[in-house]
Amino acid sequence: MTLGLLVGRFGNFVREQHDVMASEPASEIHEPLAHERALIAPHMITLALLAKSDGNSDVAEQAAMLDHALAVLQMKGDVVNDADKPALKLYVASMRPSLVQLDPALKMLEQETPQAIAALLDAAKKVMMADGTADAAEAHLLDEMQKELAKA
Repeated sequence: MTLGLLVGRFGNFVREQHDVMASEPASEIHEPLAHERALIAPHMITLALLAKSDGNSDVAEQAAMLDHALAVLQMKGDVVNDADKPALKLYVASMRPSLVQLDPALKMLEQETPQAIAALLDAAKKVMMADGTADAAEAHLLDEMQKELAKA
């Protein structure tokens, strides 16, 4: 399976999880540096949509997203210093993407490395499990995608 197809499959998974009625109106977003935001935005959009699929994003889900954001930045050689971590945390907590942002995010994710996509799938599973409402079938689907990615 090509990386593009896998990312598309992940996008379908996010769409299925997203409840349009659970969407909140856009609010002011506090962003870290533009460079950092550009590096993590596609990851954060998909994860925030998953976190919001049950109607809210709790602290545990946001912590899983922040951990992934830091890991992505580190993979890309951009380590966040302690002074910038509160801004990054606030950015993650303020994420209110709409479903219309998903397709552009997926297009950008198609350009990522297989390692970055594997980390995203792992982060998606952690976000889903963070609030204790993870469905076994959903977790299994993410595991299958990770296995397919490992074969590619």
